[in-house]
Amino acid sequence: MKLSIIIPVYKVEEYVQKCLESIVAQDIPADDYEIIVINDGSPDNSKEIILEFQKHQPNLLFIDQENQGVSVARNRGLDVAKGDYILFIDPDDTIEENSLGTLLQHADEKAIDVMYLGLDSYDENGVFLFSSPAVGDENNTTDGFSHGRRTYPATLYKSKCIGDIRFVKGILRGQDSVFNAMVQSKAQRCTYFGKPYYKYTQRQDSSRQFVLSDKVFHSNLFAISVLNDFQKEHFPDPNAQQKKYFDEVISLFVQRSFEWNILPQKNKKNFNQLKSKLNQLGLDYILNDLSQKIKNCNQPFYLFLLLNWLDAKRNQLASFFKTK
Repeated sequence: MKLSIIIPVYKVEEYVQKCLESIVAQDIPADDYEIIVINDGSPDNSKEIILEFQKHQPNLLFIDQENQGVSVARNRGLDVAKGDYILFIDPDDTIEENSLGTLLQHADEKAIDVMYLGLDSYDENGVFLFSSPAVGDENNTTDGFSHGRRTYPATLYKSKCIGDIRFVKGILRGQDSVFNAMVQSKAQRCTYFGKPYYKYTQRQDSSRQFVLSDKVFHSNLFAISVLNDFQKEHFPDPNAQQKKYFDEVISLFVQRSFEWNILPQKNKKNFNQLKSKLNQLGLDYILNDLSQKIKNCNQPFYLFLLLNWLDAKRNQLASFFKTK
C-alpha cells in the first residue's frame, strides 16, 4: 500500500465530515491508500459521523478507544499503518482536491524520507488568510540535520524512516515538534514541495489558560529530557551540526517555559526548576544562547525580573517620545 493517512478525532463533530470528504476526493485509487481514524473517546457525535462515512468508504479503518490524548491516538494509527508513506491530518482541517497523486509521485521521484508540503491557513468560515513560508528549496534535497523544520501537520514521512519512533505521551504541547525532530534526525533525504495541499483551520484559541498552567510547564521540562535522552541514545558523540539541531528544539521548549509560565506569573519556583533541569542535563549554555530572545534569562531570578522591567519601561518611554 502506498499511503496511510492518520486522523486522531476528539470533539470535532462540526468538522470531521468535511475533512473526510476532502481526503476521498483524490486522484489515486482507494486501494493505494488507507484512512485510519482513531476516535479518542470523543463525547460528541464524531463517532457516528465517521461510522456512517465508513459505510461508503472501504479503505477507512476505524479505531475506537477511551480518551488517552492525541499522542496515544496517533501511535495507534502508526502501529497498524501499512503504507509506504505516512500523513497526519487533523480532523478540523482539509486537503486540496486531487493533490495526493502529484505529492506521492514527487516523493517517489525524490526518494524522500521527510517532505514538507504546501500549507494555507483559513479562518473558521473558510476565508483564506495566508500561505505559510516554504520550508527549504524544492530543487534541493538534504539530510535531516541540514534541512529546516516545521511542526505543522503538512509533512509526508517515509514509514521506514519513522521506524519505531512514536509520539511521547505526557508532552501536552509540542508533541509534534518532538516527534518531527526525532524522525528527521534519522532522515537521509529531506525536501520541500510547495504544490497547494494542506488547508489549515485557524480556530479561536481557547487554550491560553491551559498553556499557562504548571502542567504544561512540567510537560516542557519532560520534553527537554526526552529530546536530550534521544540524542544521547542515538547520537552519543554528536558533531557540531547534530548538537546544534537538538539544541534548537530544546531551546523552543525553554523559550515556551519562559513565555507561557515564568514571565506571565513571575514564577521563581519554576524559574529555578528550569535552570536546575538544564544544569542536570549539562545544558546550561542554552540560557546564554537564548538570552537574545528572552533577555537576561541567564541571570539570577530577581535580576532577570528587574532587567526585564527596566527594558519594558525603556521601550514604553521610547514609544511615547516617538509619538510626540
